[in-house]
Amino acid sequence: QISNEGRTLFAIAEEGGISLSVSIEKQSIEKFRQALPQVADEDLQAAPNLADEAWWLSSGRTLFLYSRGYTASVTISDREADEESVLLACRQLATKLCNRLPLE
Repeated sequence: QISNEGRTLFAIAEEGGISLSVSIEKQSIEKFRQALPQVADEDLQAAPNLADEAWWLSSGRTLFLYSRGYTASVTISDREADEESVLLACRQLATKLCNRLPLE
């Protein structure tokens, strides 16, 4: 399912239990920083070596990133996967996404 004027992709596995949401939008880094969730420091952690700037929200299992003038978020929900596995999957998907963004 694609929504939000084509900026968000949402998918659910046929067998259920796993969902994926990817959003992307052209935006300034200032707006990206302002839009980050205001949560406890231990819940929002830097995700280095990924994009110009990236943050992992552990409670929401969401990776927020800024690259090449775009903001993006990748969320994976899997009831059976541990946080580390979900983070790794989000990072892999985000890397592919960043590599396909147009240069500013």
